[in-house]
Amino acid sequence: MKHEILKKIIPALIIMFIIQHCFVPFVMNGSGNYLDTLMKRSITTFTLLTGIKTTLSIIEGSSITMEGGVNFILKGSMGSQIEIGDIVQSVLDVVDYGWKISFFSMIVIKSMIILRSISGDWNSLLFGIVMFCVIIQFFDIKKYKFEKVKKISLFIFLVITMFYIVFPTTVYISGKFSSLITTKYAQNYEKNIGDFSDEVNSLDVKNLKEESVSLDLIEKITLKLNNMANKGLEILDSILTFSIVFFLDIFVIPFIVFYLFYKILITISKNFFTKF
Repeated sequence: MKHEILKKIIPALIIMFIIQHCFVPFVMNGSGNYLDTLMKRSITTFTLLTGIKTTLSIIEGSSITMEGGVNFILKGSMGSQIEIGDIVQSVLDVVDYGWKISFFSMIVIKSMIILRSISGDWNSLLFGIVMFCVIIQFFDIKKYKFEKVKKISLFIFLVITMFYIVFPTTVYISGKFSSLITTKYAQNYEKNIGDFSDEVNSLDVKNLKEESVSLDLIEKITLKLNNMANKGLEILDSILTFSIVFFLDIFVIPFIVFYLFYKILITISKNFFTKF
């Protein structure tokens, strides 16, 4: 009886040690690199959109006085007006949407980084619990309380394995799929948003804070704003692409991979351990 149990336990322990010392460090390192890449991408996008949003907000909400004492309001007032605020409003709305999505993306990615870090910090303890849960499944003691313990231990095994192995593996494999599917789109929207940021930053908005500005400056700013308004569809396309790429990288691809691993894990558990 003891020899039969040992014959079952020893191969299981060997497989577990291989997973613990070879597979887990590999996927932990790969998933960490992928999450760091996603975080850097989101921070870059968020920083660019913050700069664009700040500049456009100054233009959209400022009031200026032309040299000679004639008052011009960029948005909403009585009297003579230059409707510059109306020009940037639609672009500002689109940028604000992208800014919110990029901020949300940083929260989600940071949460995943923290979860992965917790999994790594508790690596040894989680491995010990998983090993105990596996070993106890091989003992065939026909007692109600022990059978209950086996079922509870199997549940613990499934939960910890999901967090300890399946989660980092899902992130790692998702990164590989992402590099094949979404990376080129991410590079395109990063370039387009960066170019648009450079164009917005070229506006001489600091002079709008002065008491009076020249007609020449107003004409230059208005011309640039009109050019930017014409590129509104391009920035909209870039921000929509960013949103879709984020949704695919963080939700769709990981969910599909995680679900497949979940089904595989349940199948293995049913075939090799007590039916759950």
